[in-house]
Amino acid sequence: MIEKKEVKKLLEQIRQIKKSYQFYDCHVHPFDIILKRSDYHPLLDDNTIYCEDQSPYKPPQLEPVQLENDALESKICQPDFVKKLILMQCKKLYKHIGPGVMKAHADFSAIDESLLLQVAQKEGDLEKEMRLVAQLFGKTDGFRISGSLPNSVKNEEVATYIEKMVNQYKIKAFKLHPIITGIDISKSSGKERIENVLISCSDSNLPLVIHGGTSYLYKNQPEETYTVIENLEKINWSMSNSFVIIAHAAAYDCELDRIEKIILPKLNKMMDIHGNLLIDISGIGYKTLCAVLKHIDIERIIFGSDSLYSTQWVTMVRLFHALHNFPNSTNNFLKIISLNPQKTIFNET
Repeated sequence: MIEKKEVKKLLEQIRQIKKSYQFYDCHVHPFDIILKRSDYHPLLDDNTIYCEDQSPYKPPQLEPVQLENDALESKICQPDFVKKLILMQCKKLYKHIGPGVMKAHADFSAIDESLLLQVAQKEGDLEKEMRLVAQLFGKTDGFRISGSLPNSVKNEEVATYIEKMVNQYKIKAFKLHPIITGIDISKSSGKERIENVLISCSDSNLPLVIHGGTSYLYKNQPEETYTVIENLEKINWSMSNSFVIIAHAAAYDCELDRIEKIILPKLNKMMDIHGNLLIDISGIGYKTLCAVLKHIDIERIIFGSDSLYSTQWVTMVRLFHALHNFPNSTNNFLKIISLNPQKTIFNET
């Protein structure tokens, strides 16, 4: 636990070293993708803030930071119980959503620009969500919109679909979550679908963000292993000339022992082969974060908070705190949160 006084001190240090640097968050969800809550309405006095009821909005406030979230990372929790925990956490962290809320959190965190990640569900299309995110965030400074791929789009239609998303919604990146969408990349059909997306993203000059690891929400279900490192390493990520970001350092909901002995060594081998491969640090525990910082080249790491499931400033404080265990902490912090995203994900060329 980092006490409130120390948290305040760390945030002050972060703002001091920011100076003229731009800070980026490469992993933000504008809407809940797990529980799929959708009954939001604008507050009567502010159409940039939405809520399921008319409860008053409270801006982000300083509080102690817990380094590990033991409840959500517990392997003994059943999926239904975890969903209830996530609902409780989301309502605590983000009872309200919308550009007003996300901008307040970004300002509190000194984040200049956030990448908003959409995720296609197993059934249906993505049109309603894309229209809404474009309506809410499309003209708001500090946000970039991504697209995602519904199963209703055939492989031969992927290029046209992505081009349409670029033209219609001005997307700046593409997001795949094979576990939620239902793409089994251990099979040739799933691998072929990923390859179609890679080629199309390259043609449209779009970075691709893909979920890495497992998911406690799909425990003991086939989908749980769709994006384990053994499947990810079989993909030819170099098929794209654009950058590919493996979210959660390919370690989401994975045991620390497996992360250190298997996942991170395999990630390093993959990065040796594929020069366009990066990882983000969203949605991982503090011990995993420290292992990533120890074993992965800093030049290949970018910042992601995984909000709405965490808060930007809390993830930032954890990163800044963890980096103090290693040399060149300030320079490496600036690389992860500013320089690396700027030359990869937020590069306009």
